Amino acid sequence: MKYQRLLASLGVLVAALVLASAAAAQTAGVTVVASGLNNPRGLVLGPNGELFVAEVGNGGAGPCAVASNGNTVCFGLTGAITRISSGRGGFPFQDRVARGLPSLGLADGTGHAGPHDVTLGAGAIDIAMGLGGSPAFRSLFGPAAALLGHVVRLDLEGRPRSVGDFAAVEALLNPDGAEINSNPYSLVFVLGGYNVADAGANAILRIEPDGTPRVAAFFPPRLFPAPFPPNPLIPTESVTDSIVIGPDGANYYGELTGFPFPVGAARVHRRAPGPGQPVTVFATGFTNIIDIAFGPDGSLYVLEFARNGLLAGPFSRLIRVAPNGTRTTVLDQGLIAASGLAIASNGDIYISNFGTSPTNGQVLLLRAPNTGDVDSGDRD
Repeated sequence: MKYQRLLASLGVLVAALVLASAAAAQTAGVTVVASGLNNPRGLVLGPNGELFVAEVGNGGAGPCAVASNGNTVCFGLTGAITRISSGRGGFPFQDRVARGLPSLGLADGTGHAGPHDVTLGAGAIDIAMGLGGSPAFRSLFGPAAALLGHVVRLDLEGRPRSVGDFAAVEALLNPDGAEINSNPYSLVFVLGGYNVADAGANAILRIEPDGTPRVAAFFPPRLFPAPFPPNPLIPTESVTDSIVIGPDGANYYGELTGFPFPVGAARVHRRAPGPGQPVTVFATGFTNIIDIAFGPDGSLYVLEFARNGLLAGPFSRLIRVAPNGTRTTVLDQGLIAASGLAIASNGDIYISNFGTSPTNGQVLLLRAPNTGDVDSGDRD
């Protein structure tokens, strides 16, 4: 992912906005159902209503290395998966079902890469482990970092094992023919294999059940004016970072976009089910998409990490696109560096908030009208 250089300054801004946005969330009718999370990202709802959230972590004491974007990142075992469920008296209860997962962090404590997304493919907890580099870059952090760039599955004791090395797929296939950069950011389990939105490769990578790697979709750069005079056109990368299966069985992909993070340039793509189907543009006009999900009525919900573009700060927004195409802003107050989205079958909306904070990460609940307990609903 190409926006990592900004995370250091954004992390300081997020820390300064924590108290103010907490008050705004209350006035917007949002409930905090988990707090104290370490750079929270992707979410998934389980069959019994429990919610799982991936925590990237904040790296550790090292080894450290300089990434291709110039950032110094350090390794540690601070990644985790937290489960949120109803507790005694109906209040939310959170516990880390997996801890000590590989993590890369920046000097200010923001998470560079680690557990980016979580799903329940094949009846197990599967995690997209980010990297932000090549397999050679990964090797600089020693054997404990070997699972970065993989999809991993947790055993009953919460220990991870690899079920697919997507950094190796990017190194082998390298769809853009440029720098080898893998950053698995979102995943779905479909047809016995994994489709991964790799935000470093700007592609959807897949490993078939027989182990065959392939590029399921690739998103080339587009030209946009630079934010400095004389504003020449410069290539802007897609940075595809979200994937979901729609109610029609199609794959939907959201893109963050790279520098200069142009306002309104992010799109949602669609690929119909079945072999050989083309990728088409489904919806346009978004800014820095970080996650997408479908509601029970077929509406597409689009979470923008930075509604005014990353150069203007991580002020986030959630937009609903109804089946007829009508767009509504669902929530923007109190959303700062929002980084993950899940929607229950009853319409309850869960959002990871303060996604670049190592100590103040949250999960928010925006309850659908006339619903029951906090933990109601099934996996989207």
